[in-house]
Amino acid sequence: MADEPIHVAVMNDVIPVSGGAERLIVHQLLALDPARFERTLIVTRWDPAVAASAAGAGVIARLEAAGVRVAGIRRRSRVSPRAWLSVVRLLRRRGVDVLHSHKTGANYAAVVVGRLAGVPVIAHEHLAHGDGVHFGLSRARKLADRHLMGRLATMVLCVSEADDARLVAVEHLPRRKVRLVPLGIPAPETCPPSRADARRELGLAQDDIVIVATAMLRPEKRHDVLVAALARLGPAGAGAVTLVTGDGVPRGALEAQAQSLALGARVRFLGTRTDVPRILAAADIGVLCSDREGTPLALLEYMQAGLGIAATRVGGVPDMIRDGREGLLVAPGSPAELAEALTRLCADPDLRYRLGAAARRRRHDTFDLPGFVHTLEELYGELAGAGTPR
Repeated sequence: MADEPIHVAVMNDVIPVSGGAERLIVHQLLALDPARFERTLIVTRWDPAVAASAAGAGVIARLEAAGVRVAGIRRRSRVSPRAWLSVVRLLRRRGVDVLHSHKTGANYAAVVVGRLAGVPVIAHEHLAHGDGVHFGLSRARKLADRHLMGRLATMVLCVSEADDARLVAVEHLPRRKVRLVPLGIPAPETCPPSRADARRELGLAQDDIVIVATAMLRPEKRHDVLVAALARLGPAGAGAVTLVTGDGVPRGALEAQAQSLALGARVRFLGTRTDVPRILAAADIGVLCSDREGTPLALLEYMQAGLGIAATRVGGVPDMIRDGREGLLVAPGSPAELAEALTRLCADPDLRYRLGAAARRRRHDTFDLPGFVHTLEELYGELAGAGTPR
């Protein structure tokens, strides 16, 4: 019937506890109009330990309380025919109208299982894989995108102009299948703590200059460049305290690097945190030093918090932050350039305030969650009425 809700299934490899794309999935599912959309989250690498953790259980409870059904698939490898067959059966049994996958691994799987289940598939690209003519992609990756996503996906969403150009010019996806959809984040649900309270709770002095890096500890995020830059800060930044959130394989190496550079308590690795708004409330400067990015949610959160920002000029970052207007942009992989930008921000509170206020305005005007979700809702309606993928 025409007035029946459209059933949208969002598919991701892991329970969306941490990471920018994962947090976006939670925002997306919660923001969809429940009167128009039935919502299911499919997690294809279900980890019982994560599901039982405080963070995992909290996310699952929040989604289920909002009417989102959560389905866990216990696959043990990329292939796992039985696991993927169970996804096909789930899509058919629940009458899913649109399958929306996030990130590369889930995208490749979704276009296959979606085709088998006869539902339209939206593959969501979150990462610009480099800059320049070749975009740093392997031949295998280009072929996989062209022949899997290009032929089987009904629509491919990208989050930056760099990704849009890559998908069409380098990987030769049909222009009609590629759409640029800027991401957005919600306004804070509650007022963050005051700067003074946040600093007291985190054990920071009220007059400290505080730098934060809230990206996940993944190799491409290049926290090693940040640590190297902190050792090069000029006198204005020599006493700054840097808080690094997130966890991952590089953490041990990063801690050893910080120790070898005698940074001591000037850099603190906090691990996975669920109180990022509190950390941002305590901060003066937000830093992102990735080698490649799409539209990083960490950067959107810095913008919303009105921080002075230093970020690398990669992927979709220049679409978000214009150098000298909403932040300072530097070349990737350059501790010297990053140290210079951070020193400028440490030395000049008026510059931090001006850039932070402009960044907050730009986040509100351009990267708003309601606008992002409205675009998705219209696209879901369009695809649900279009039949199976062509």
